[in-house]
Amino acid sequence: MSISTAARAPSHQAGRSFSAVRPDLVAGFLLLIGGTAAAVSLLLPWKPADGTLRGFGSITGWDLFTIGRNITADPSWSKIVAVYSIPTLSVVGVASVLFALMMFARIDHLPPGTFAMLMTAAALAGGGFWLVQGGLSGTGIQAMLAQTQVGWFLGMAGTLVALIGAIVALARS
Repeated sequence: MSISTAARAPSHQAGRSFSAVRPDLVAGFLLLIGGTAAAVSLLLPWKPADGTLRGFGSITGWDLFTIGRNITADPSWSKIVAVYSIPTLSVVGVASVLFALMMFARIDHLPPGTFAMLMTAAALAGGGFWLVQGGLSGTGIQAMLAQTQVGWFLGMAGTLVALIGAIVALARS
């Protein structure tokens, strides 16, 4: 009894095409830059303080989250979604950095690219919902755009860059 070696040949030797998986540097750098910007945005000023919540100056994204989490006067679903969409930018930023490290490895980029695209799209929707909802004050979108500061813009821009990186990873896999 002899065992044929042709039945045990790897797929690339059995007539099927085989292409080596290469690191995707463009998608990796886009995810790394966008994820870092989104993660740092929580520590930057998001809106000016008018003296009622935390004194005068600026309120960071983390301050907005802790203030909103402690407000129990209006526990409507829209306020809850608006409050919890703030730290989502930072969580997605850290996850995008981890996905960027996966793009530098010689692995299939389809699963991490898919997860990165879904997470960044959800974070962009959450950040947009925060703006449309009016943050914690319930003001309109024009008033929010007039008073929103660099932290929110950096978070949204970083998340958008990370989304582009995820799309590049999906297009090349």
